[in-house]
Amino acid sequence: MEPLTGAATQRVLDALGAAGRLVQNKGADTWAAQCPAHDDRNPSLSLKRIRGMVLIHCRAGCETTDVVSALSLTMGDLFDDRRGVDYHYRAGGSTTRIVHRGPDKRFTQNVIDKRVVSLYLPTGLDLSAAINRG
Repeated sequence: MEPLTGAATQRVLDALGAAGRLVQNKGADTWAAQCPAHDDRNPSLSLKRIRGMVLIHCRAGCETTDVVSALSLTMGDLFDDRRGVDYHYRAGGSTTRIVHRGPDKRFTQNVIDKRVVSLYLPTGLDLSAAINRG
């Protein structure tokens, strides 16, 4: 499991500060800020630090890509590691598969233990092809 480094959160908080946006700490790992993608008088942008990344949501309806762009950041900047985050699934104390979430919101799997069935198998995809792909 990746540590909660907060690199992505700090990146976004720094960019909001550089853009002159008001940021309020709302508690453990949670902030509210003026959204840089629209004329925001009251903080409508929510930030939440989670394992490996920061979640952002504009309650006024701005798209995340527009918010990120207004801060001169990329979607990859929302991750502590700009390539994304890995989720390790374990059984019996050992990793059976790793699911990678990329900045483009794609999830890919790397099956370590081929005896374990894939978590996501789209209709029409051959199971053996899906397992051998990893």
